[in-house]
Amino acid sequence: MAGFDVIFEFRSPDEPLVQAWMAAARRRAKQLGIWRFRSEISTDSSTCYLALDGQTYGLDIYLDRLRRDLPTIGEATPCARTPGHRRRLAMGLIDILTRARLGMYDRYGEGWRPTLRARSEPAYLRPHELYADKAPRLQARLDVTMGLMADWHFGEVAPETLLEELHAAVELILESTVNRRSKRLSFAQLVEKAYEDGVLNPLARYPEMQRLHESSEYWSEYRDKARELLLALKDTRKNVRHRGADGARAWLNENFWGMAEVLESLAPLALDPDEAPDNAPPSITSVRRLS
Repeated sequence: MAGFDVIFEFRSPDEPLVQAWMAAARRRAKQLGIWRFRSEISTDSSTCYLALDGQTYGLDIYLDRLRRDLPTIGEATPCARTPGHRRRLAMGLIDILTRARLGMYDRYGEGWRPTLRARSEPAYLRPHELYADKAPRLQARLDVTMGLMADWHFGEVAPETLLEELHAAVELILESTVNRRSKRLSFAQLVEKAYEDGVLNPLARYPEMQRLHESSEYWSEYRDKARELLLALKDTRKNVRHRGADGARAWLNENFWGMAEVLESLAPLALDPDEAPDNAPPSITSVRRLS
């Protein structure tokens, strides 16, 4: 279970926008299974209180839904602001909610409150974080993968398309980790080499921890399951793409979360071709998008 609350101030001309956004946020909270949604708007003090509770991933998925929807809702809400300014104010609200979600306001004093301001590029979270700190060129492609994975939760991507993207993301990451400057390997060979090299262990990005727990039965089983999952991805994608089989949706319904976990553990290990590997763990944080 996770949750957060925040009180923010707004300017009086923006009250119609805040009212519309809170109404929309309430509807989407119900649709996306947020356990508790509470909002109170004070017109006297021009403040808004919002409290949310839900499953950890569920909150991140919910905030991504708001990031997509609130600018359009703001643009269509009559008020004294121009449509463009309304969209930027919606981005400002997303920025406030994201920082509250991450506890970034905790360092301020008891009575301090953020103020709703227009923003062009707000802080935001992705529901699934595939961050390759040492492979900035690959990161641009993983940004696409993260977007499509988020689309899956909203029914906005075809299962065949997502299956293809997950396969491509795994292949690109493994090529950059276990097959650098080497001969062409098939997807199955990349998976086997990653398995043999210990890359499929989620502790691989933390060498000291991996050595400490290398005899753990749990991590050994995890590595075996990750290998099986990636090989199953290969077979399912082959049947769907080359044989017109109808199985992408069923496979993703069963294995999406397992694939998300494997990809999130593999992405930090990626290296661009001209980057030399070392033993320092990459700096992976949830605030990559924060300014």
